[in-house]
Amino acid sequence: YLGKYRLLRPHPTHSNFILCDVLGADAAALQTYLRSKGVLVRYFGTQGGQLQNNIRISAGRPVDTERLFGALDSFLAERYD
Repeated sequence: YLGKYRLLRPHPTHSNFILCDVLGADAAALQTYLRSKGVLVRYFGTQGGQLQNNIRISAGRPVDTERLFGALDSFLAERYD
């Protein structure tokens, strides 16, 4: 499902979280925006290195996933439409 969002490139995973490259946007700004919408994701930029523009999304309840998708839709609409 995350593949439909052009600003996220998810990495393959077998875990309860998905690591995503953030493309065409600042990962810190995305994390801040998502937090303002009640969605918590992990941002790695404060650690430096190769994960500077990545976020980690943990698997949650269906309601959490819907909140994430709604927030991502809003983020894209505010910046790209």
